[in-house]
Amino acid sequence: QSRELEAQGHLHITRVFEAPRTLVWKVWTDPEHLKHWMGPRGFVVMHMQHDLRPGGKWRICLHRAVAGEGCGDVRQADLWQSGEYREVVEPERLVFTFGWDGREDIPRHDTLVTITFEEHDGKTTMNFHQAVFPTIEDRDGHGFGWNSTFDRLEEYVREASGERAECDNTAPLCSANAADMSKRRVILVAGSQDLPDVVNR
Repeated sequence: QSRELEAQGHLHITRVFEAPRTLVWKVWTDPEHLKHWMGPRGFVVMHMQHDLRPGGKWRICLHRAVAGEGCGDVRQADLWQSGEYREVVEPERLVFTFGWDGREDIPRHDTLVTITFEEHDGKTTMNFHQAVFPTIEDRDGHGFGWNSTFDRLEEYVREASGERAECDNTAPLCSANAADMSKRRVILVAGSQDLPDVVNR
């Protein structure tokens, strides 16, 4: 009984991407790519702070751009989430804490996210694990949001993989072309420095 209850607090998601592991790792860890797919459908990234190193902090603001889509019953227009990187093993493993900032409907509760990437025959298997959730409802809510997010990730990886095939080897992932895919105003803060840069003006 106790093992069953413990398992209920864990979320597992596996996705297979038609792309090499180095590409999937890059779109997971490079803010210039993250801003295009992070968040469920109906949300866009409006702010991103990203310090990719063990002990580094991260923080993202997701803005509800389309009413009625996204995170199920969540009605808040701006959703802030943050945490700290625990492990960064390129391109194999990413571990970080996750918590909501300022949610009106639930108190803050940090979980631990562990993601591994394995490549076989040019395809990448992503194993995603998040725990421990205080309730099954909380776990299922995250499952809904992450699966919607990973649908967007799959689409973006497919586009990035196509652009990569057309790019010169000296232009990693055609980052300039990828940046042109979105014209929204996003503030990116790199590392621990305060850089109020606005991209895609």
